[in-house]
Amino acid sequence: MLQIPPEVEDNLGYYVYMYIDPRDDKPFYIGKGCGSRVLAHLSDENESEKKRHIDAILDSGNEPLLYIVQHGIKNEETALRIETALIDCLKIGGLTNAVRGWVVRSMVWSVYQNISTEPWLNQSKSRTL
Repeated sequence: MLQIPPEVEDNLGYYVYMYIDPRDDKPFYIGKGCGSRVLAHLSDENESEKKRHIDAILDSGNEPLLYIVQHGIKNEETALRIETALIDCLKIGGLTNAVRGWVVRSMVWSVYQNISTEPWLNQSKSRTL
């Protein structure tokens, strides 16, 4: 099992990372994290598109390529903004990210909250994005 040495983990800070499919050299997931977050997807047990993609790579006898795009980011909000910008700039079809990025999620929630006074939306207030 892959592990990031503690001394490296301590110095990474927040970071943005990318999973690349070695079969076609295309990114299929972009994320942000700290500590060993970049490795967490390798042992996910959920039924996401990302996990299915990882499993297909492993079944082909390969391993996903993991790249730390930027590290040493001072706070989570900045890491989220970089993650979102990277997703938006690359405009890659086929990313398995469930959400385009934090800013988009925040903007959708903000718009939703502002228009939720409309009677037809009041029933849906308990939904989360």
